[in-house]
Amino acid sequence: MTIATMESKTTTNSAKLWRMEAFIKALGDPSKWSYTGQVNDLTRPIGKCICGHAIRFEFVIENDGQIEKVGSECINNFMTINPTLYKSLKDADKALKEQIKEAKKLAKELELNEKIQPVKAEYDLLRTSIKKYVYNMRIQRRWADYDAYKIATTKTKEFVRLSSYLKYLETNVSYFKSTVERLGITVEA
Repeated sequence: MTIATMESKTTTNSAKLWRMEAFIKALGDPSKWSYTGQVNDLTRPIGKCICGHAIRFEFVIENDGQIEKVGSECINNFMTINPTLYKSLKDADKALKEQIKEAKKLAKELELNEKIQPVKAEYDLLRTSIKKYVYNMRIQRRWADYDAYKIATTKTKEFVRLSSYLKYLETNVSYFKSTVERLGITVEA
């Protein structure tokens, strides 16, 4: 272990000790505090924890009408001092992280759906034009181009993952366009 590493660890431990002292000074007896059930997501670290550091998530705790805000890192300070409060705060932290994860997943799905709509519209338009071409060739008792026939008769695949569906549509739109151009098929909107 180098001297620089030891100094770094000493600095880190000093900062933790300083935060713990500020924590106890602000709360008094931490064993008397309880979680109010309120947590605020400030979307970025603009709040202040009772220990003084910037926080994004404010967990609101209460003792005899006095309200304070604790960050998600300082929750761990209650582990041995107030296990009931620690468990409540940890459960709230876990639930909050799950909500954020779900919100991100939903936002990604919405973004993918917005990307899919125009590609799906183009897919449908090109496929309909190719189907008309194949139908007209059958009426004329002529052989339709094999690629066009395959496009017209193959069912659209179904996907569970939206990203896979978008990739499928984009790949097929490219293939449909090349077929339409090669055969001189008129695409009508």
